[in-house]
Amino acid sequence: MPDAHADGLFVAEATMPFVQYLNWVFLRGGFPFLTGSSDALQITDALAEDLLPL
Repeated sequence: MPDAHADGLFVAEATMPFVQYLNWVFLRGGFPFLTGSSDALQITDALAEDLLPL
């Protein structure tokens, strides 16, 4: 790993620690960004309903 931290840095759409990125994605049902569909928020909320943070 390029640094001494246990949690690597995720750099793509956003820059944040990798575990924090995973929690962010899971909070949105596996889709970190809305697609523009009017039902997207309801769908991602339903997908994320029972997911627990890491």
